[in-house]
Amino acid sequence: MLALQPLDNFSPLVETVSRRAGHRLRRSQLSRRSAYMQLIETWSTLGLTASTAKSMGSVAAAANQPIKILEAMASHDGATSTNAPDVTDFARCTFGTAGTATSTTPLKKDPGRAETIQTTGKTNYTAEPTVVTPLKTVNVAQYNGVYHYITPQGNPLMVVGGQGFLIRQNSPNTVNGSGLIEFEE
Repeated sequence: MLALQPLDNFSPLVETVSRRAGHRLRRSQLSRRSAYMQLIETWSTLGLTASTAKSMGSVAAAANQPIKILEAMASHDGATSTNAPDVTDFARCTFGTAGTATSTTPLKKDPGRAETIQTTGKTNYTAEPTVVTPLKTVNVAQYNGVYHYITPQGNPLMVVGGQGFLIRQNSPNTVNGSGLIEFEE
């Protein structure tokens, strides 16, 4: 027969479990405070000219300040389902020539953080930057097409200080593009 133990015998076990839970909670709070700052660069409904490559958005790391790309997304708002897909490049860029674009400040995902943003952003290029090295090239459907790339944690996409990352699209039709680059610095 199984004998039941009084609850008093379990109190040391409960105390040990609660102490461990408290240590885990403090460790997670500490890691959140010391984690890298996460930022996002976005753009919406930027016009593409048929058969002309255009850098839609980019982020440039400050000198001696690497960044880690977490995810990138590109999409279109085309209304014709028979249009051929575009060619979208997710690329590194040294900005040998900076190109001409609208300067932006990436947004903090946690606006309560006090750190100063070091990375700069640009959208809607009218003159292309140079020394672009595509890392991933995909076809994106123009009829509500979207491509969302999430960088694997075990193989992060790092950008060295003073260089950057951009998304460039080349559409055979005149459509609009939207997208984002999410990263850590």
